[in-house]
Amino acid sequence: MIKFPKNIAPNRHLSWSKIELSQLYHLSPLNHQILCFKAQFDANDPSIRESLLPKLSEVNRGNVLLLKKIQDQNRSIISRILLELILKQFGCNMNQLETNEYGKPFLNHHAFQFNLSHSGDIVLLAISTHHPIGVDIEKIEIVEDFDSFIPILHSSELTYFQAIKREKNYFELMKLWTHKEAISKALGLGFQLDINKIALNQNNGMMKIDTIPSMFPQEWSLHTLNPSDNYVGAVAAPFPECEICTYTIEISQLN
Repeated sequence: MIKFPKNIAPNRHLSWSKIELSQLYHLSPLNHQILCFKAQFDANDPSIRESLLPKLSEVNRGNVLLLKKIQDQNRSIISRILLELILKQFGCNMNQLETNEYGKPFLNHHAFQFNLSHSGDIVLLAISTHHPIGVDIEKIEIVEDFDSFIPILHSSELTYFQAIKREKNYFELMKLWTHKEAISKALGLGFQLDINKIALNQNNGMMKIDTIPSMFPQEWSLHTLNPSDNYVGAVAAPFPECEICTYTIEISQLN
């Protein structure tokens, strides 16, 4: 098992409070806040598909069944149902969803912004008001080819990366990757964004943006997430000093 470092950074979120769907009415993210919800489950469990697939619309059921692996089907089902339930609690619905020209979904004519990510047995959903956000999660696994990550690197990150490679530090590698992905998702540009133009650095374990092209926002909040053992995630938002609140929703509430 891959272990997390003992020196936990101050912006690494370890505490995930359990919350009931009925309690969401009492949550109202302020302009400087992000709410992040986690659903953890067994992606190999066929009963998830059997019990929750019928709850999806016909179109969404068809999209799920296009996926060949049960793990991918379950992650897609949980993602869609979690999004629908959370949006409903905040007065939105799936009919308001549209996608931008690069494929990022958003709520038309609504202040709420959201982003989804999943890996392994976890789905994350982040919500904010007014400001675009990006969230990413990865299960930490052994990486054989570190050099395959070089294309995502800014030239100023090479020294940091070489230390990661030398130490075979999979945690730091995935932390770098998830933060870059979260920034990319917040910008909503998909594959049109060259993330090697963005440079990150760490100060006391906290990830910061050192360099980003001038056409993008220059002030960001980055948060490292520890959703569970052997997972690392990140939330990115183009406004400074935002707070993040992290919650767990039991999948039994999705039935």
